[in-house]
Amino acid sequence: MTPKVIVTRPEGSDGLLSTALRDAGCEPVVAPGFTYAAAASVPTPSDVASSPWTVWTSAASVEAVGPHPSAGSHHAAVGGATAQALAEFGVEADLVGDGGGAELAELLLEHLEPGTRILYPRSAKADRSFAERLRTFGIEVDDRVAYDVLDADPSVLRAALTADTAAVAFASPSAVKGFADAVGAEFMRRDDVVVASIGATTTGALRSYLRAPDVVAREPSFVALAEAVGSALHTVSQR
Repeated sequence: MTPKVIVTRPEGSDGLLSTALRDAGCEPVVAPGFTYAAAASVPTPSDVASSPWTVWTSAASVEAVGPHPSAGSHHAAVGGATAQALAEFGVEADLVGDGGGAELAELLLEHLEPGTRILYPRSAKADRSFAERLRTFGIEVDDRVAYDVLDADPSVLRAALTADTAAVAFASPSAVKGFADAVGAEFMRRDDVVVASIGATTTGALRSYLRAPDVVAREPSFVALAEAVGSALHTVSQR
C-alpha cells in the first residue's frame, strides 16, 4: 500500500511538494495548515522586471506575484524550495540561501553594493528585521506586503488525519502552527506518524508547537523534503 502523507502547505494536487512526494513513492493528501490571502500592495510581474534585484523569502511570495523571466533582473531565494517555486515560473535564482532569512541577508550583503535597490515581496507577518538589516548597510529595500497568512479550515485537517496516515510533511512555521491549532491535541496521541521538516526554522516551530521532527530534509527544498519522507517511511516498513 502506498503510504499517505499529509501536505500541510496550500497547493493543488499537482503542487510542488505533492509532485515530489509522488516521485518518492508516497500518496500526498493536501490538508493545509493555513491559507493565503492576496494583499492590495502585491507587486506585479512588471514591478519585478523593472527591479534590479527581487528577494524572495518564501515560495508563497513567488506564487502570489507570479514573476516572469526578464533580462537584467536578478533574483535571490531564501532556500531551495523558494528557488524551485521561481523555476516553475521560468525564473532562475542568482543567489540561493540555506533556508534562513538571516543567512540570506548576509549573503546579499556580500554581493550587493550600497545603494542597490531591491524589491522585497513578503508576508504581512514577516519579521521586519530582514529588511532593516539590509537598510543598515545602505541597501534600498522596496518592502511590499504580497500576501497574508490566514487560518485554514480545521475540518479539512481533521478529516485528513486518519488511521492510515503515515507521515506529515511541514514546509513552514505557519503550517506547523495551523496544524497544531487544528489537530495538535489529537496528533500528540499518535506515535505511529512520521513528522518531517524542511529545515531549521520549521524544526524550531515543531519543537515549540508539537514535537521534534523524526526527519529533516538535507536541504530546504520540496524535493529533499519528499526524499526524506520516502526514506524514513521505507525504513519504518523494513522493521
